[in-house]
Amino acid sequence: KMIAKMIIFILLIFLNTVLIFIYKKWNEKPWIYLLFVPLLFIISTVIFLLFPKLYYTEKDFFLKILLSFMVILGINFIIPISHHIINVIIQFHEENNSENINRNPIKFLIQNKERMKYIFTIIWFVLSLVMLSGNWFGKK
Repeated sequence: KMIAKMIIFILLIFLNTVLIFIYKKWNEKPWIYLLFVPLLFIISTVIFLLFPKLYYTEKDFFLKILLSFMVILGINFIIPISHHIINVIIQFHEENNSENINRNPIKFLIQNKERMKYIFTIIWFVLSLVMLSGNWFGKK
């Protein structure tokens, strides 16, 4: 049972890594993720209705899968929002605070905008790994 958890955990980390770092087209349209949360509940309901005996014997497994996908979707929804917040901060200061634009910390943020976005992405990725590992290997 532990090997199955490890395999699923590794597959979920792979999926999360691909969505965050490789397949960035979804990050351009974060509203798409809002469609997947209800879809996830619909799929889990269909599984419950089609296989009720399997659901009741492996209830924890289905809940862990559901929570894992919600973590992945949630993190992939939050990353573009955090990138947008950085852009809004810079835009605000360029428009309304131009006399202080050459002072730190806004100067640092403008000069390192892409690096800061990448740092936020790494932070959210690490947090998703913590949530996924807690979901699969944490105690009840």
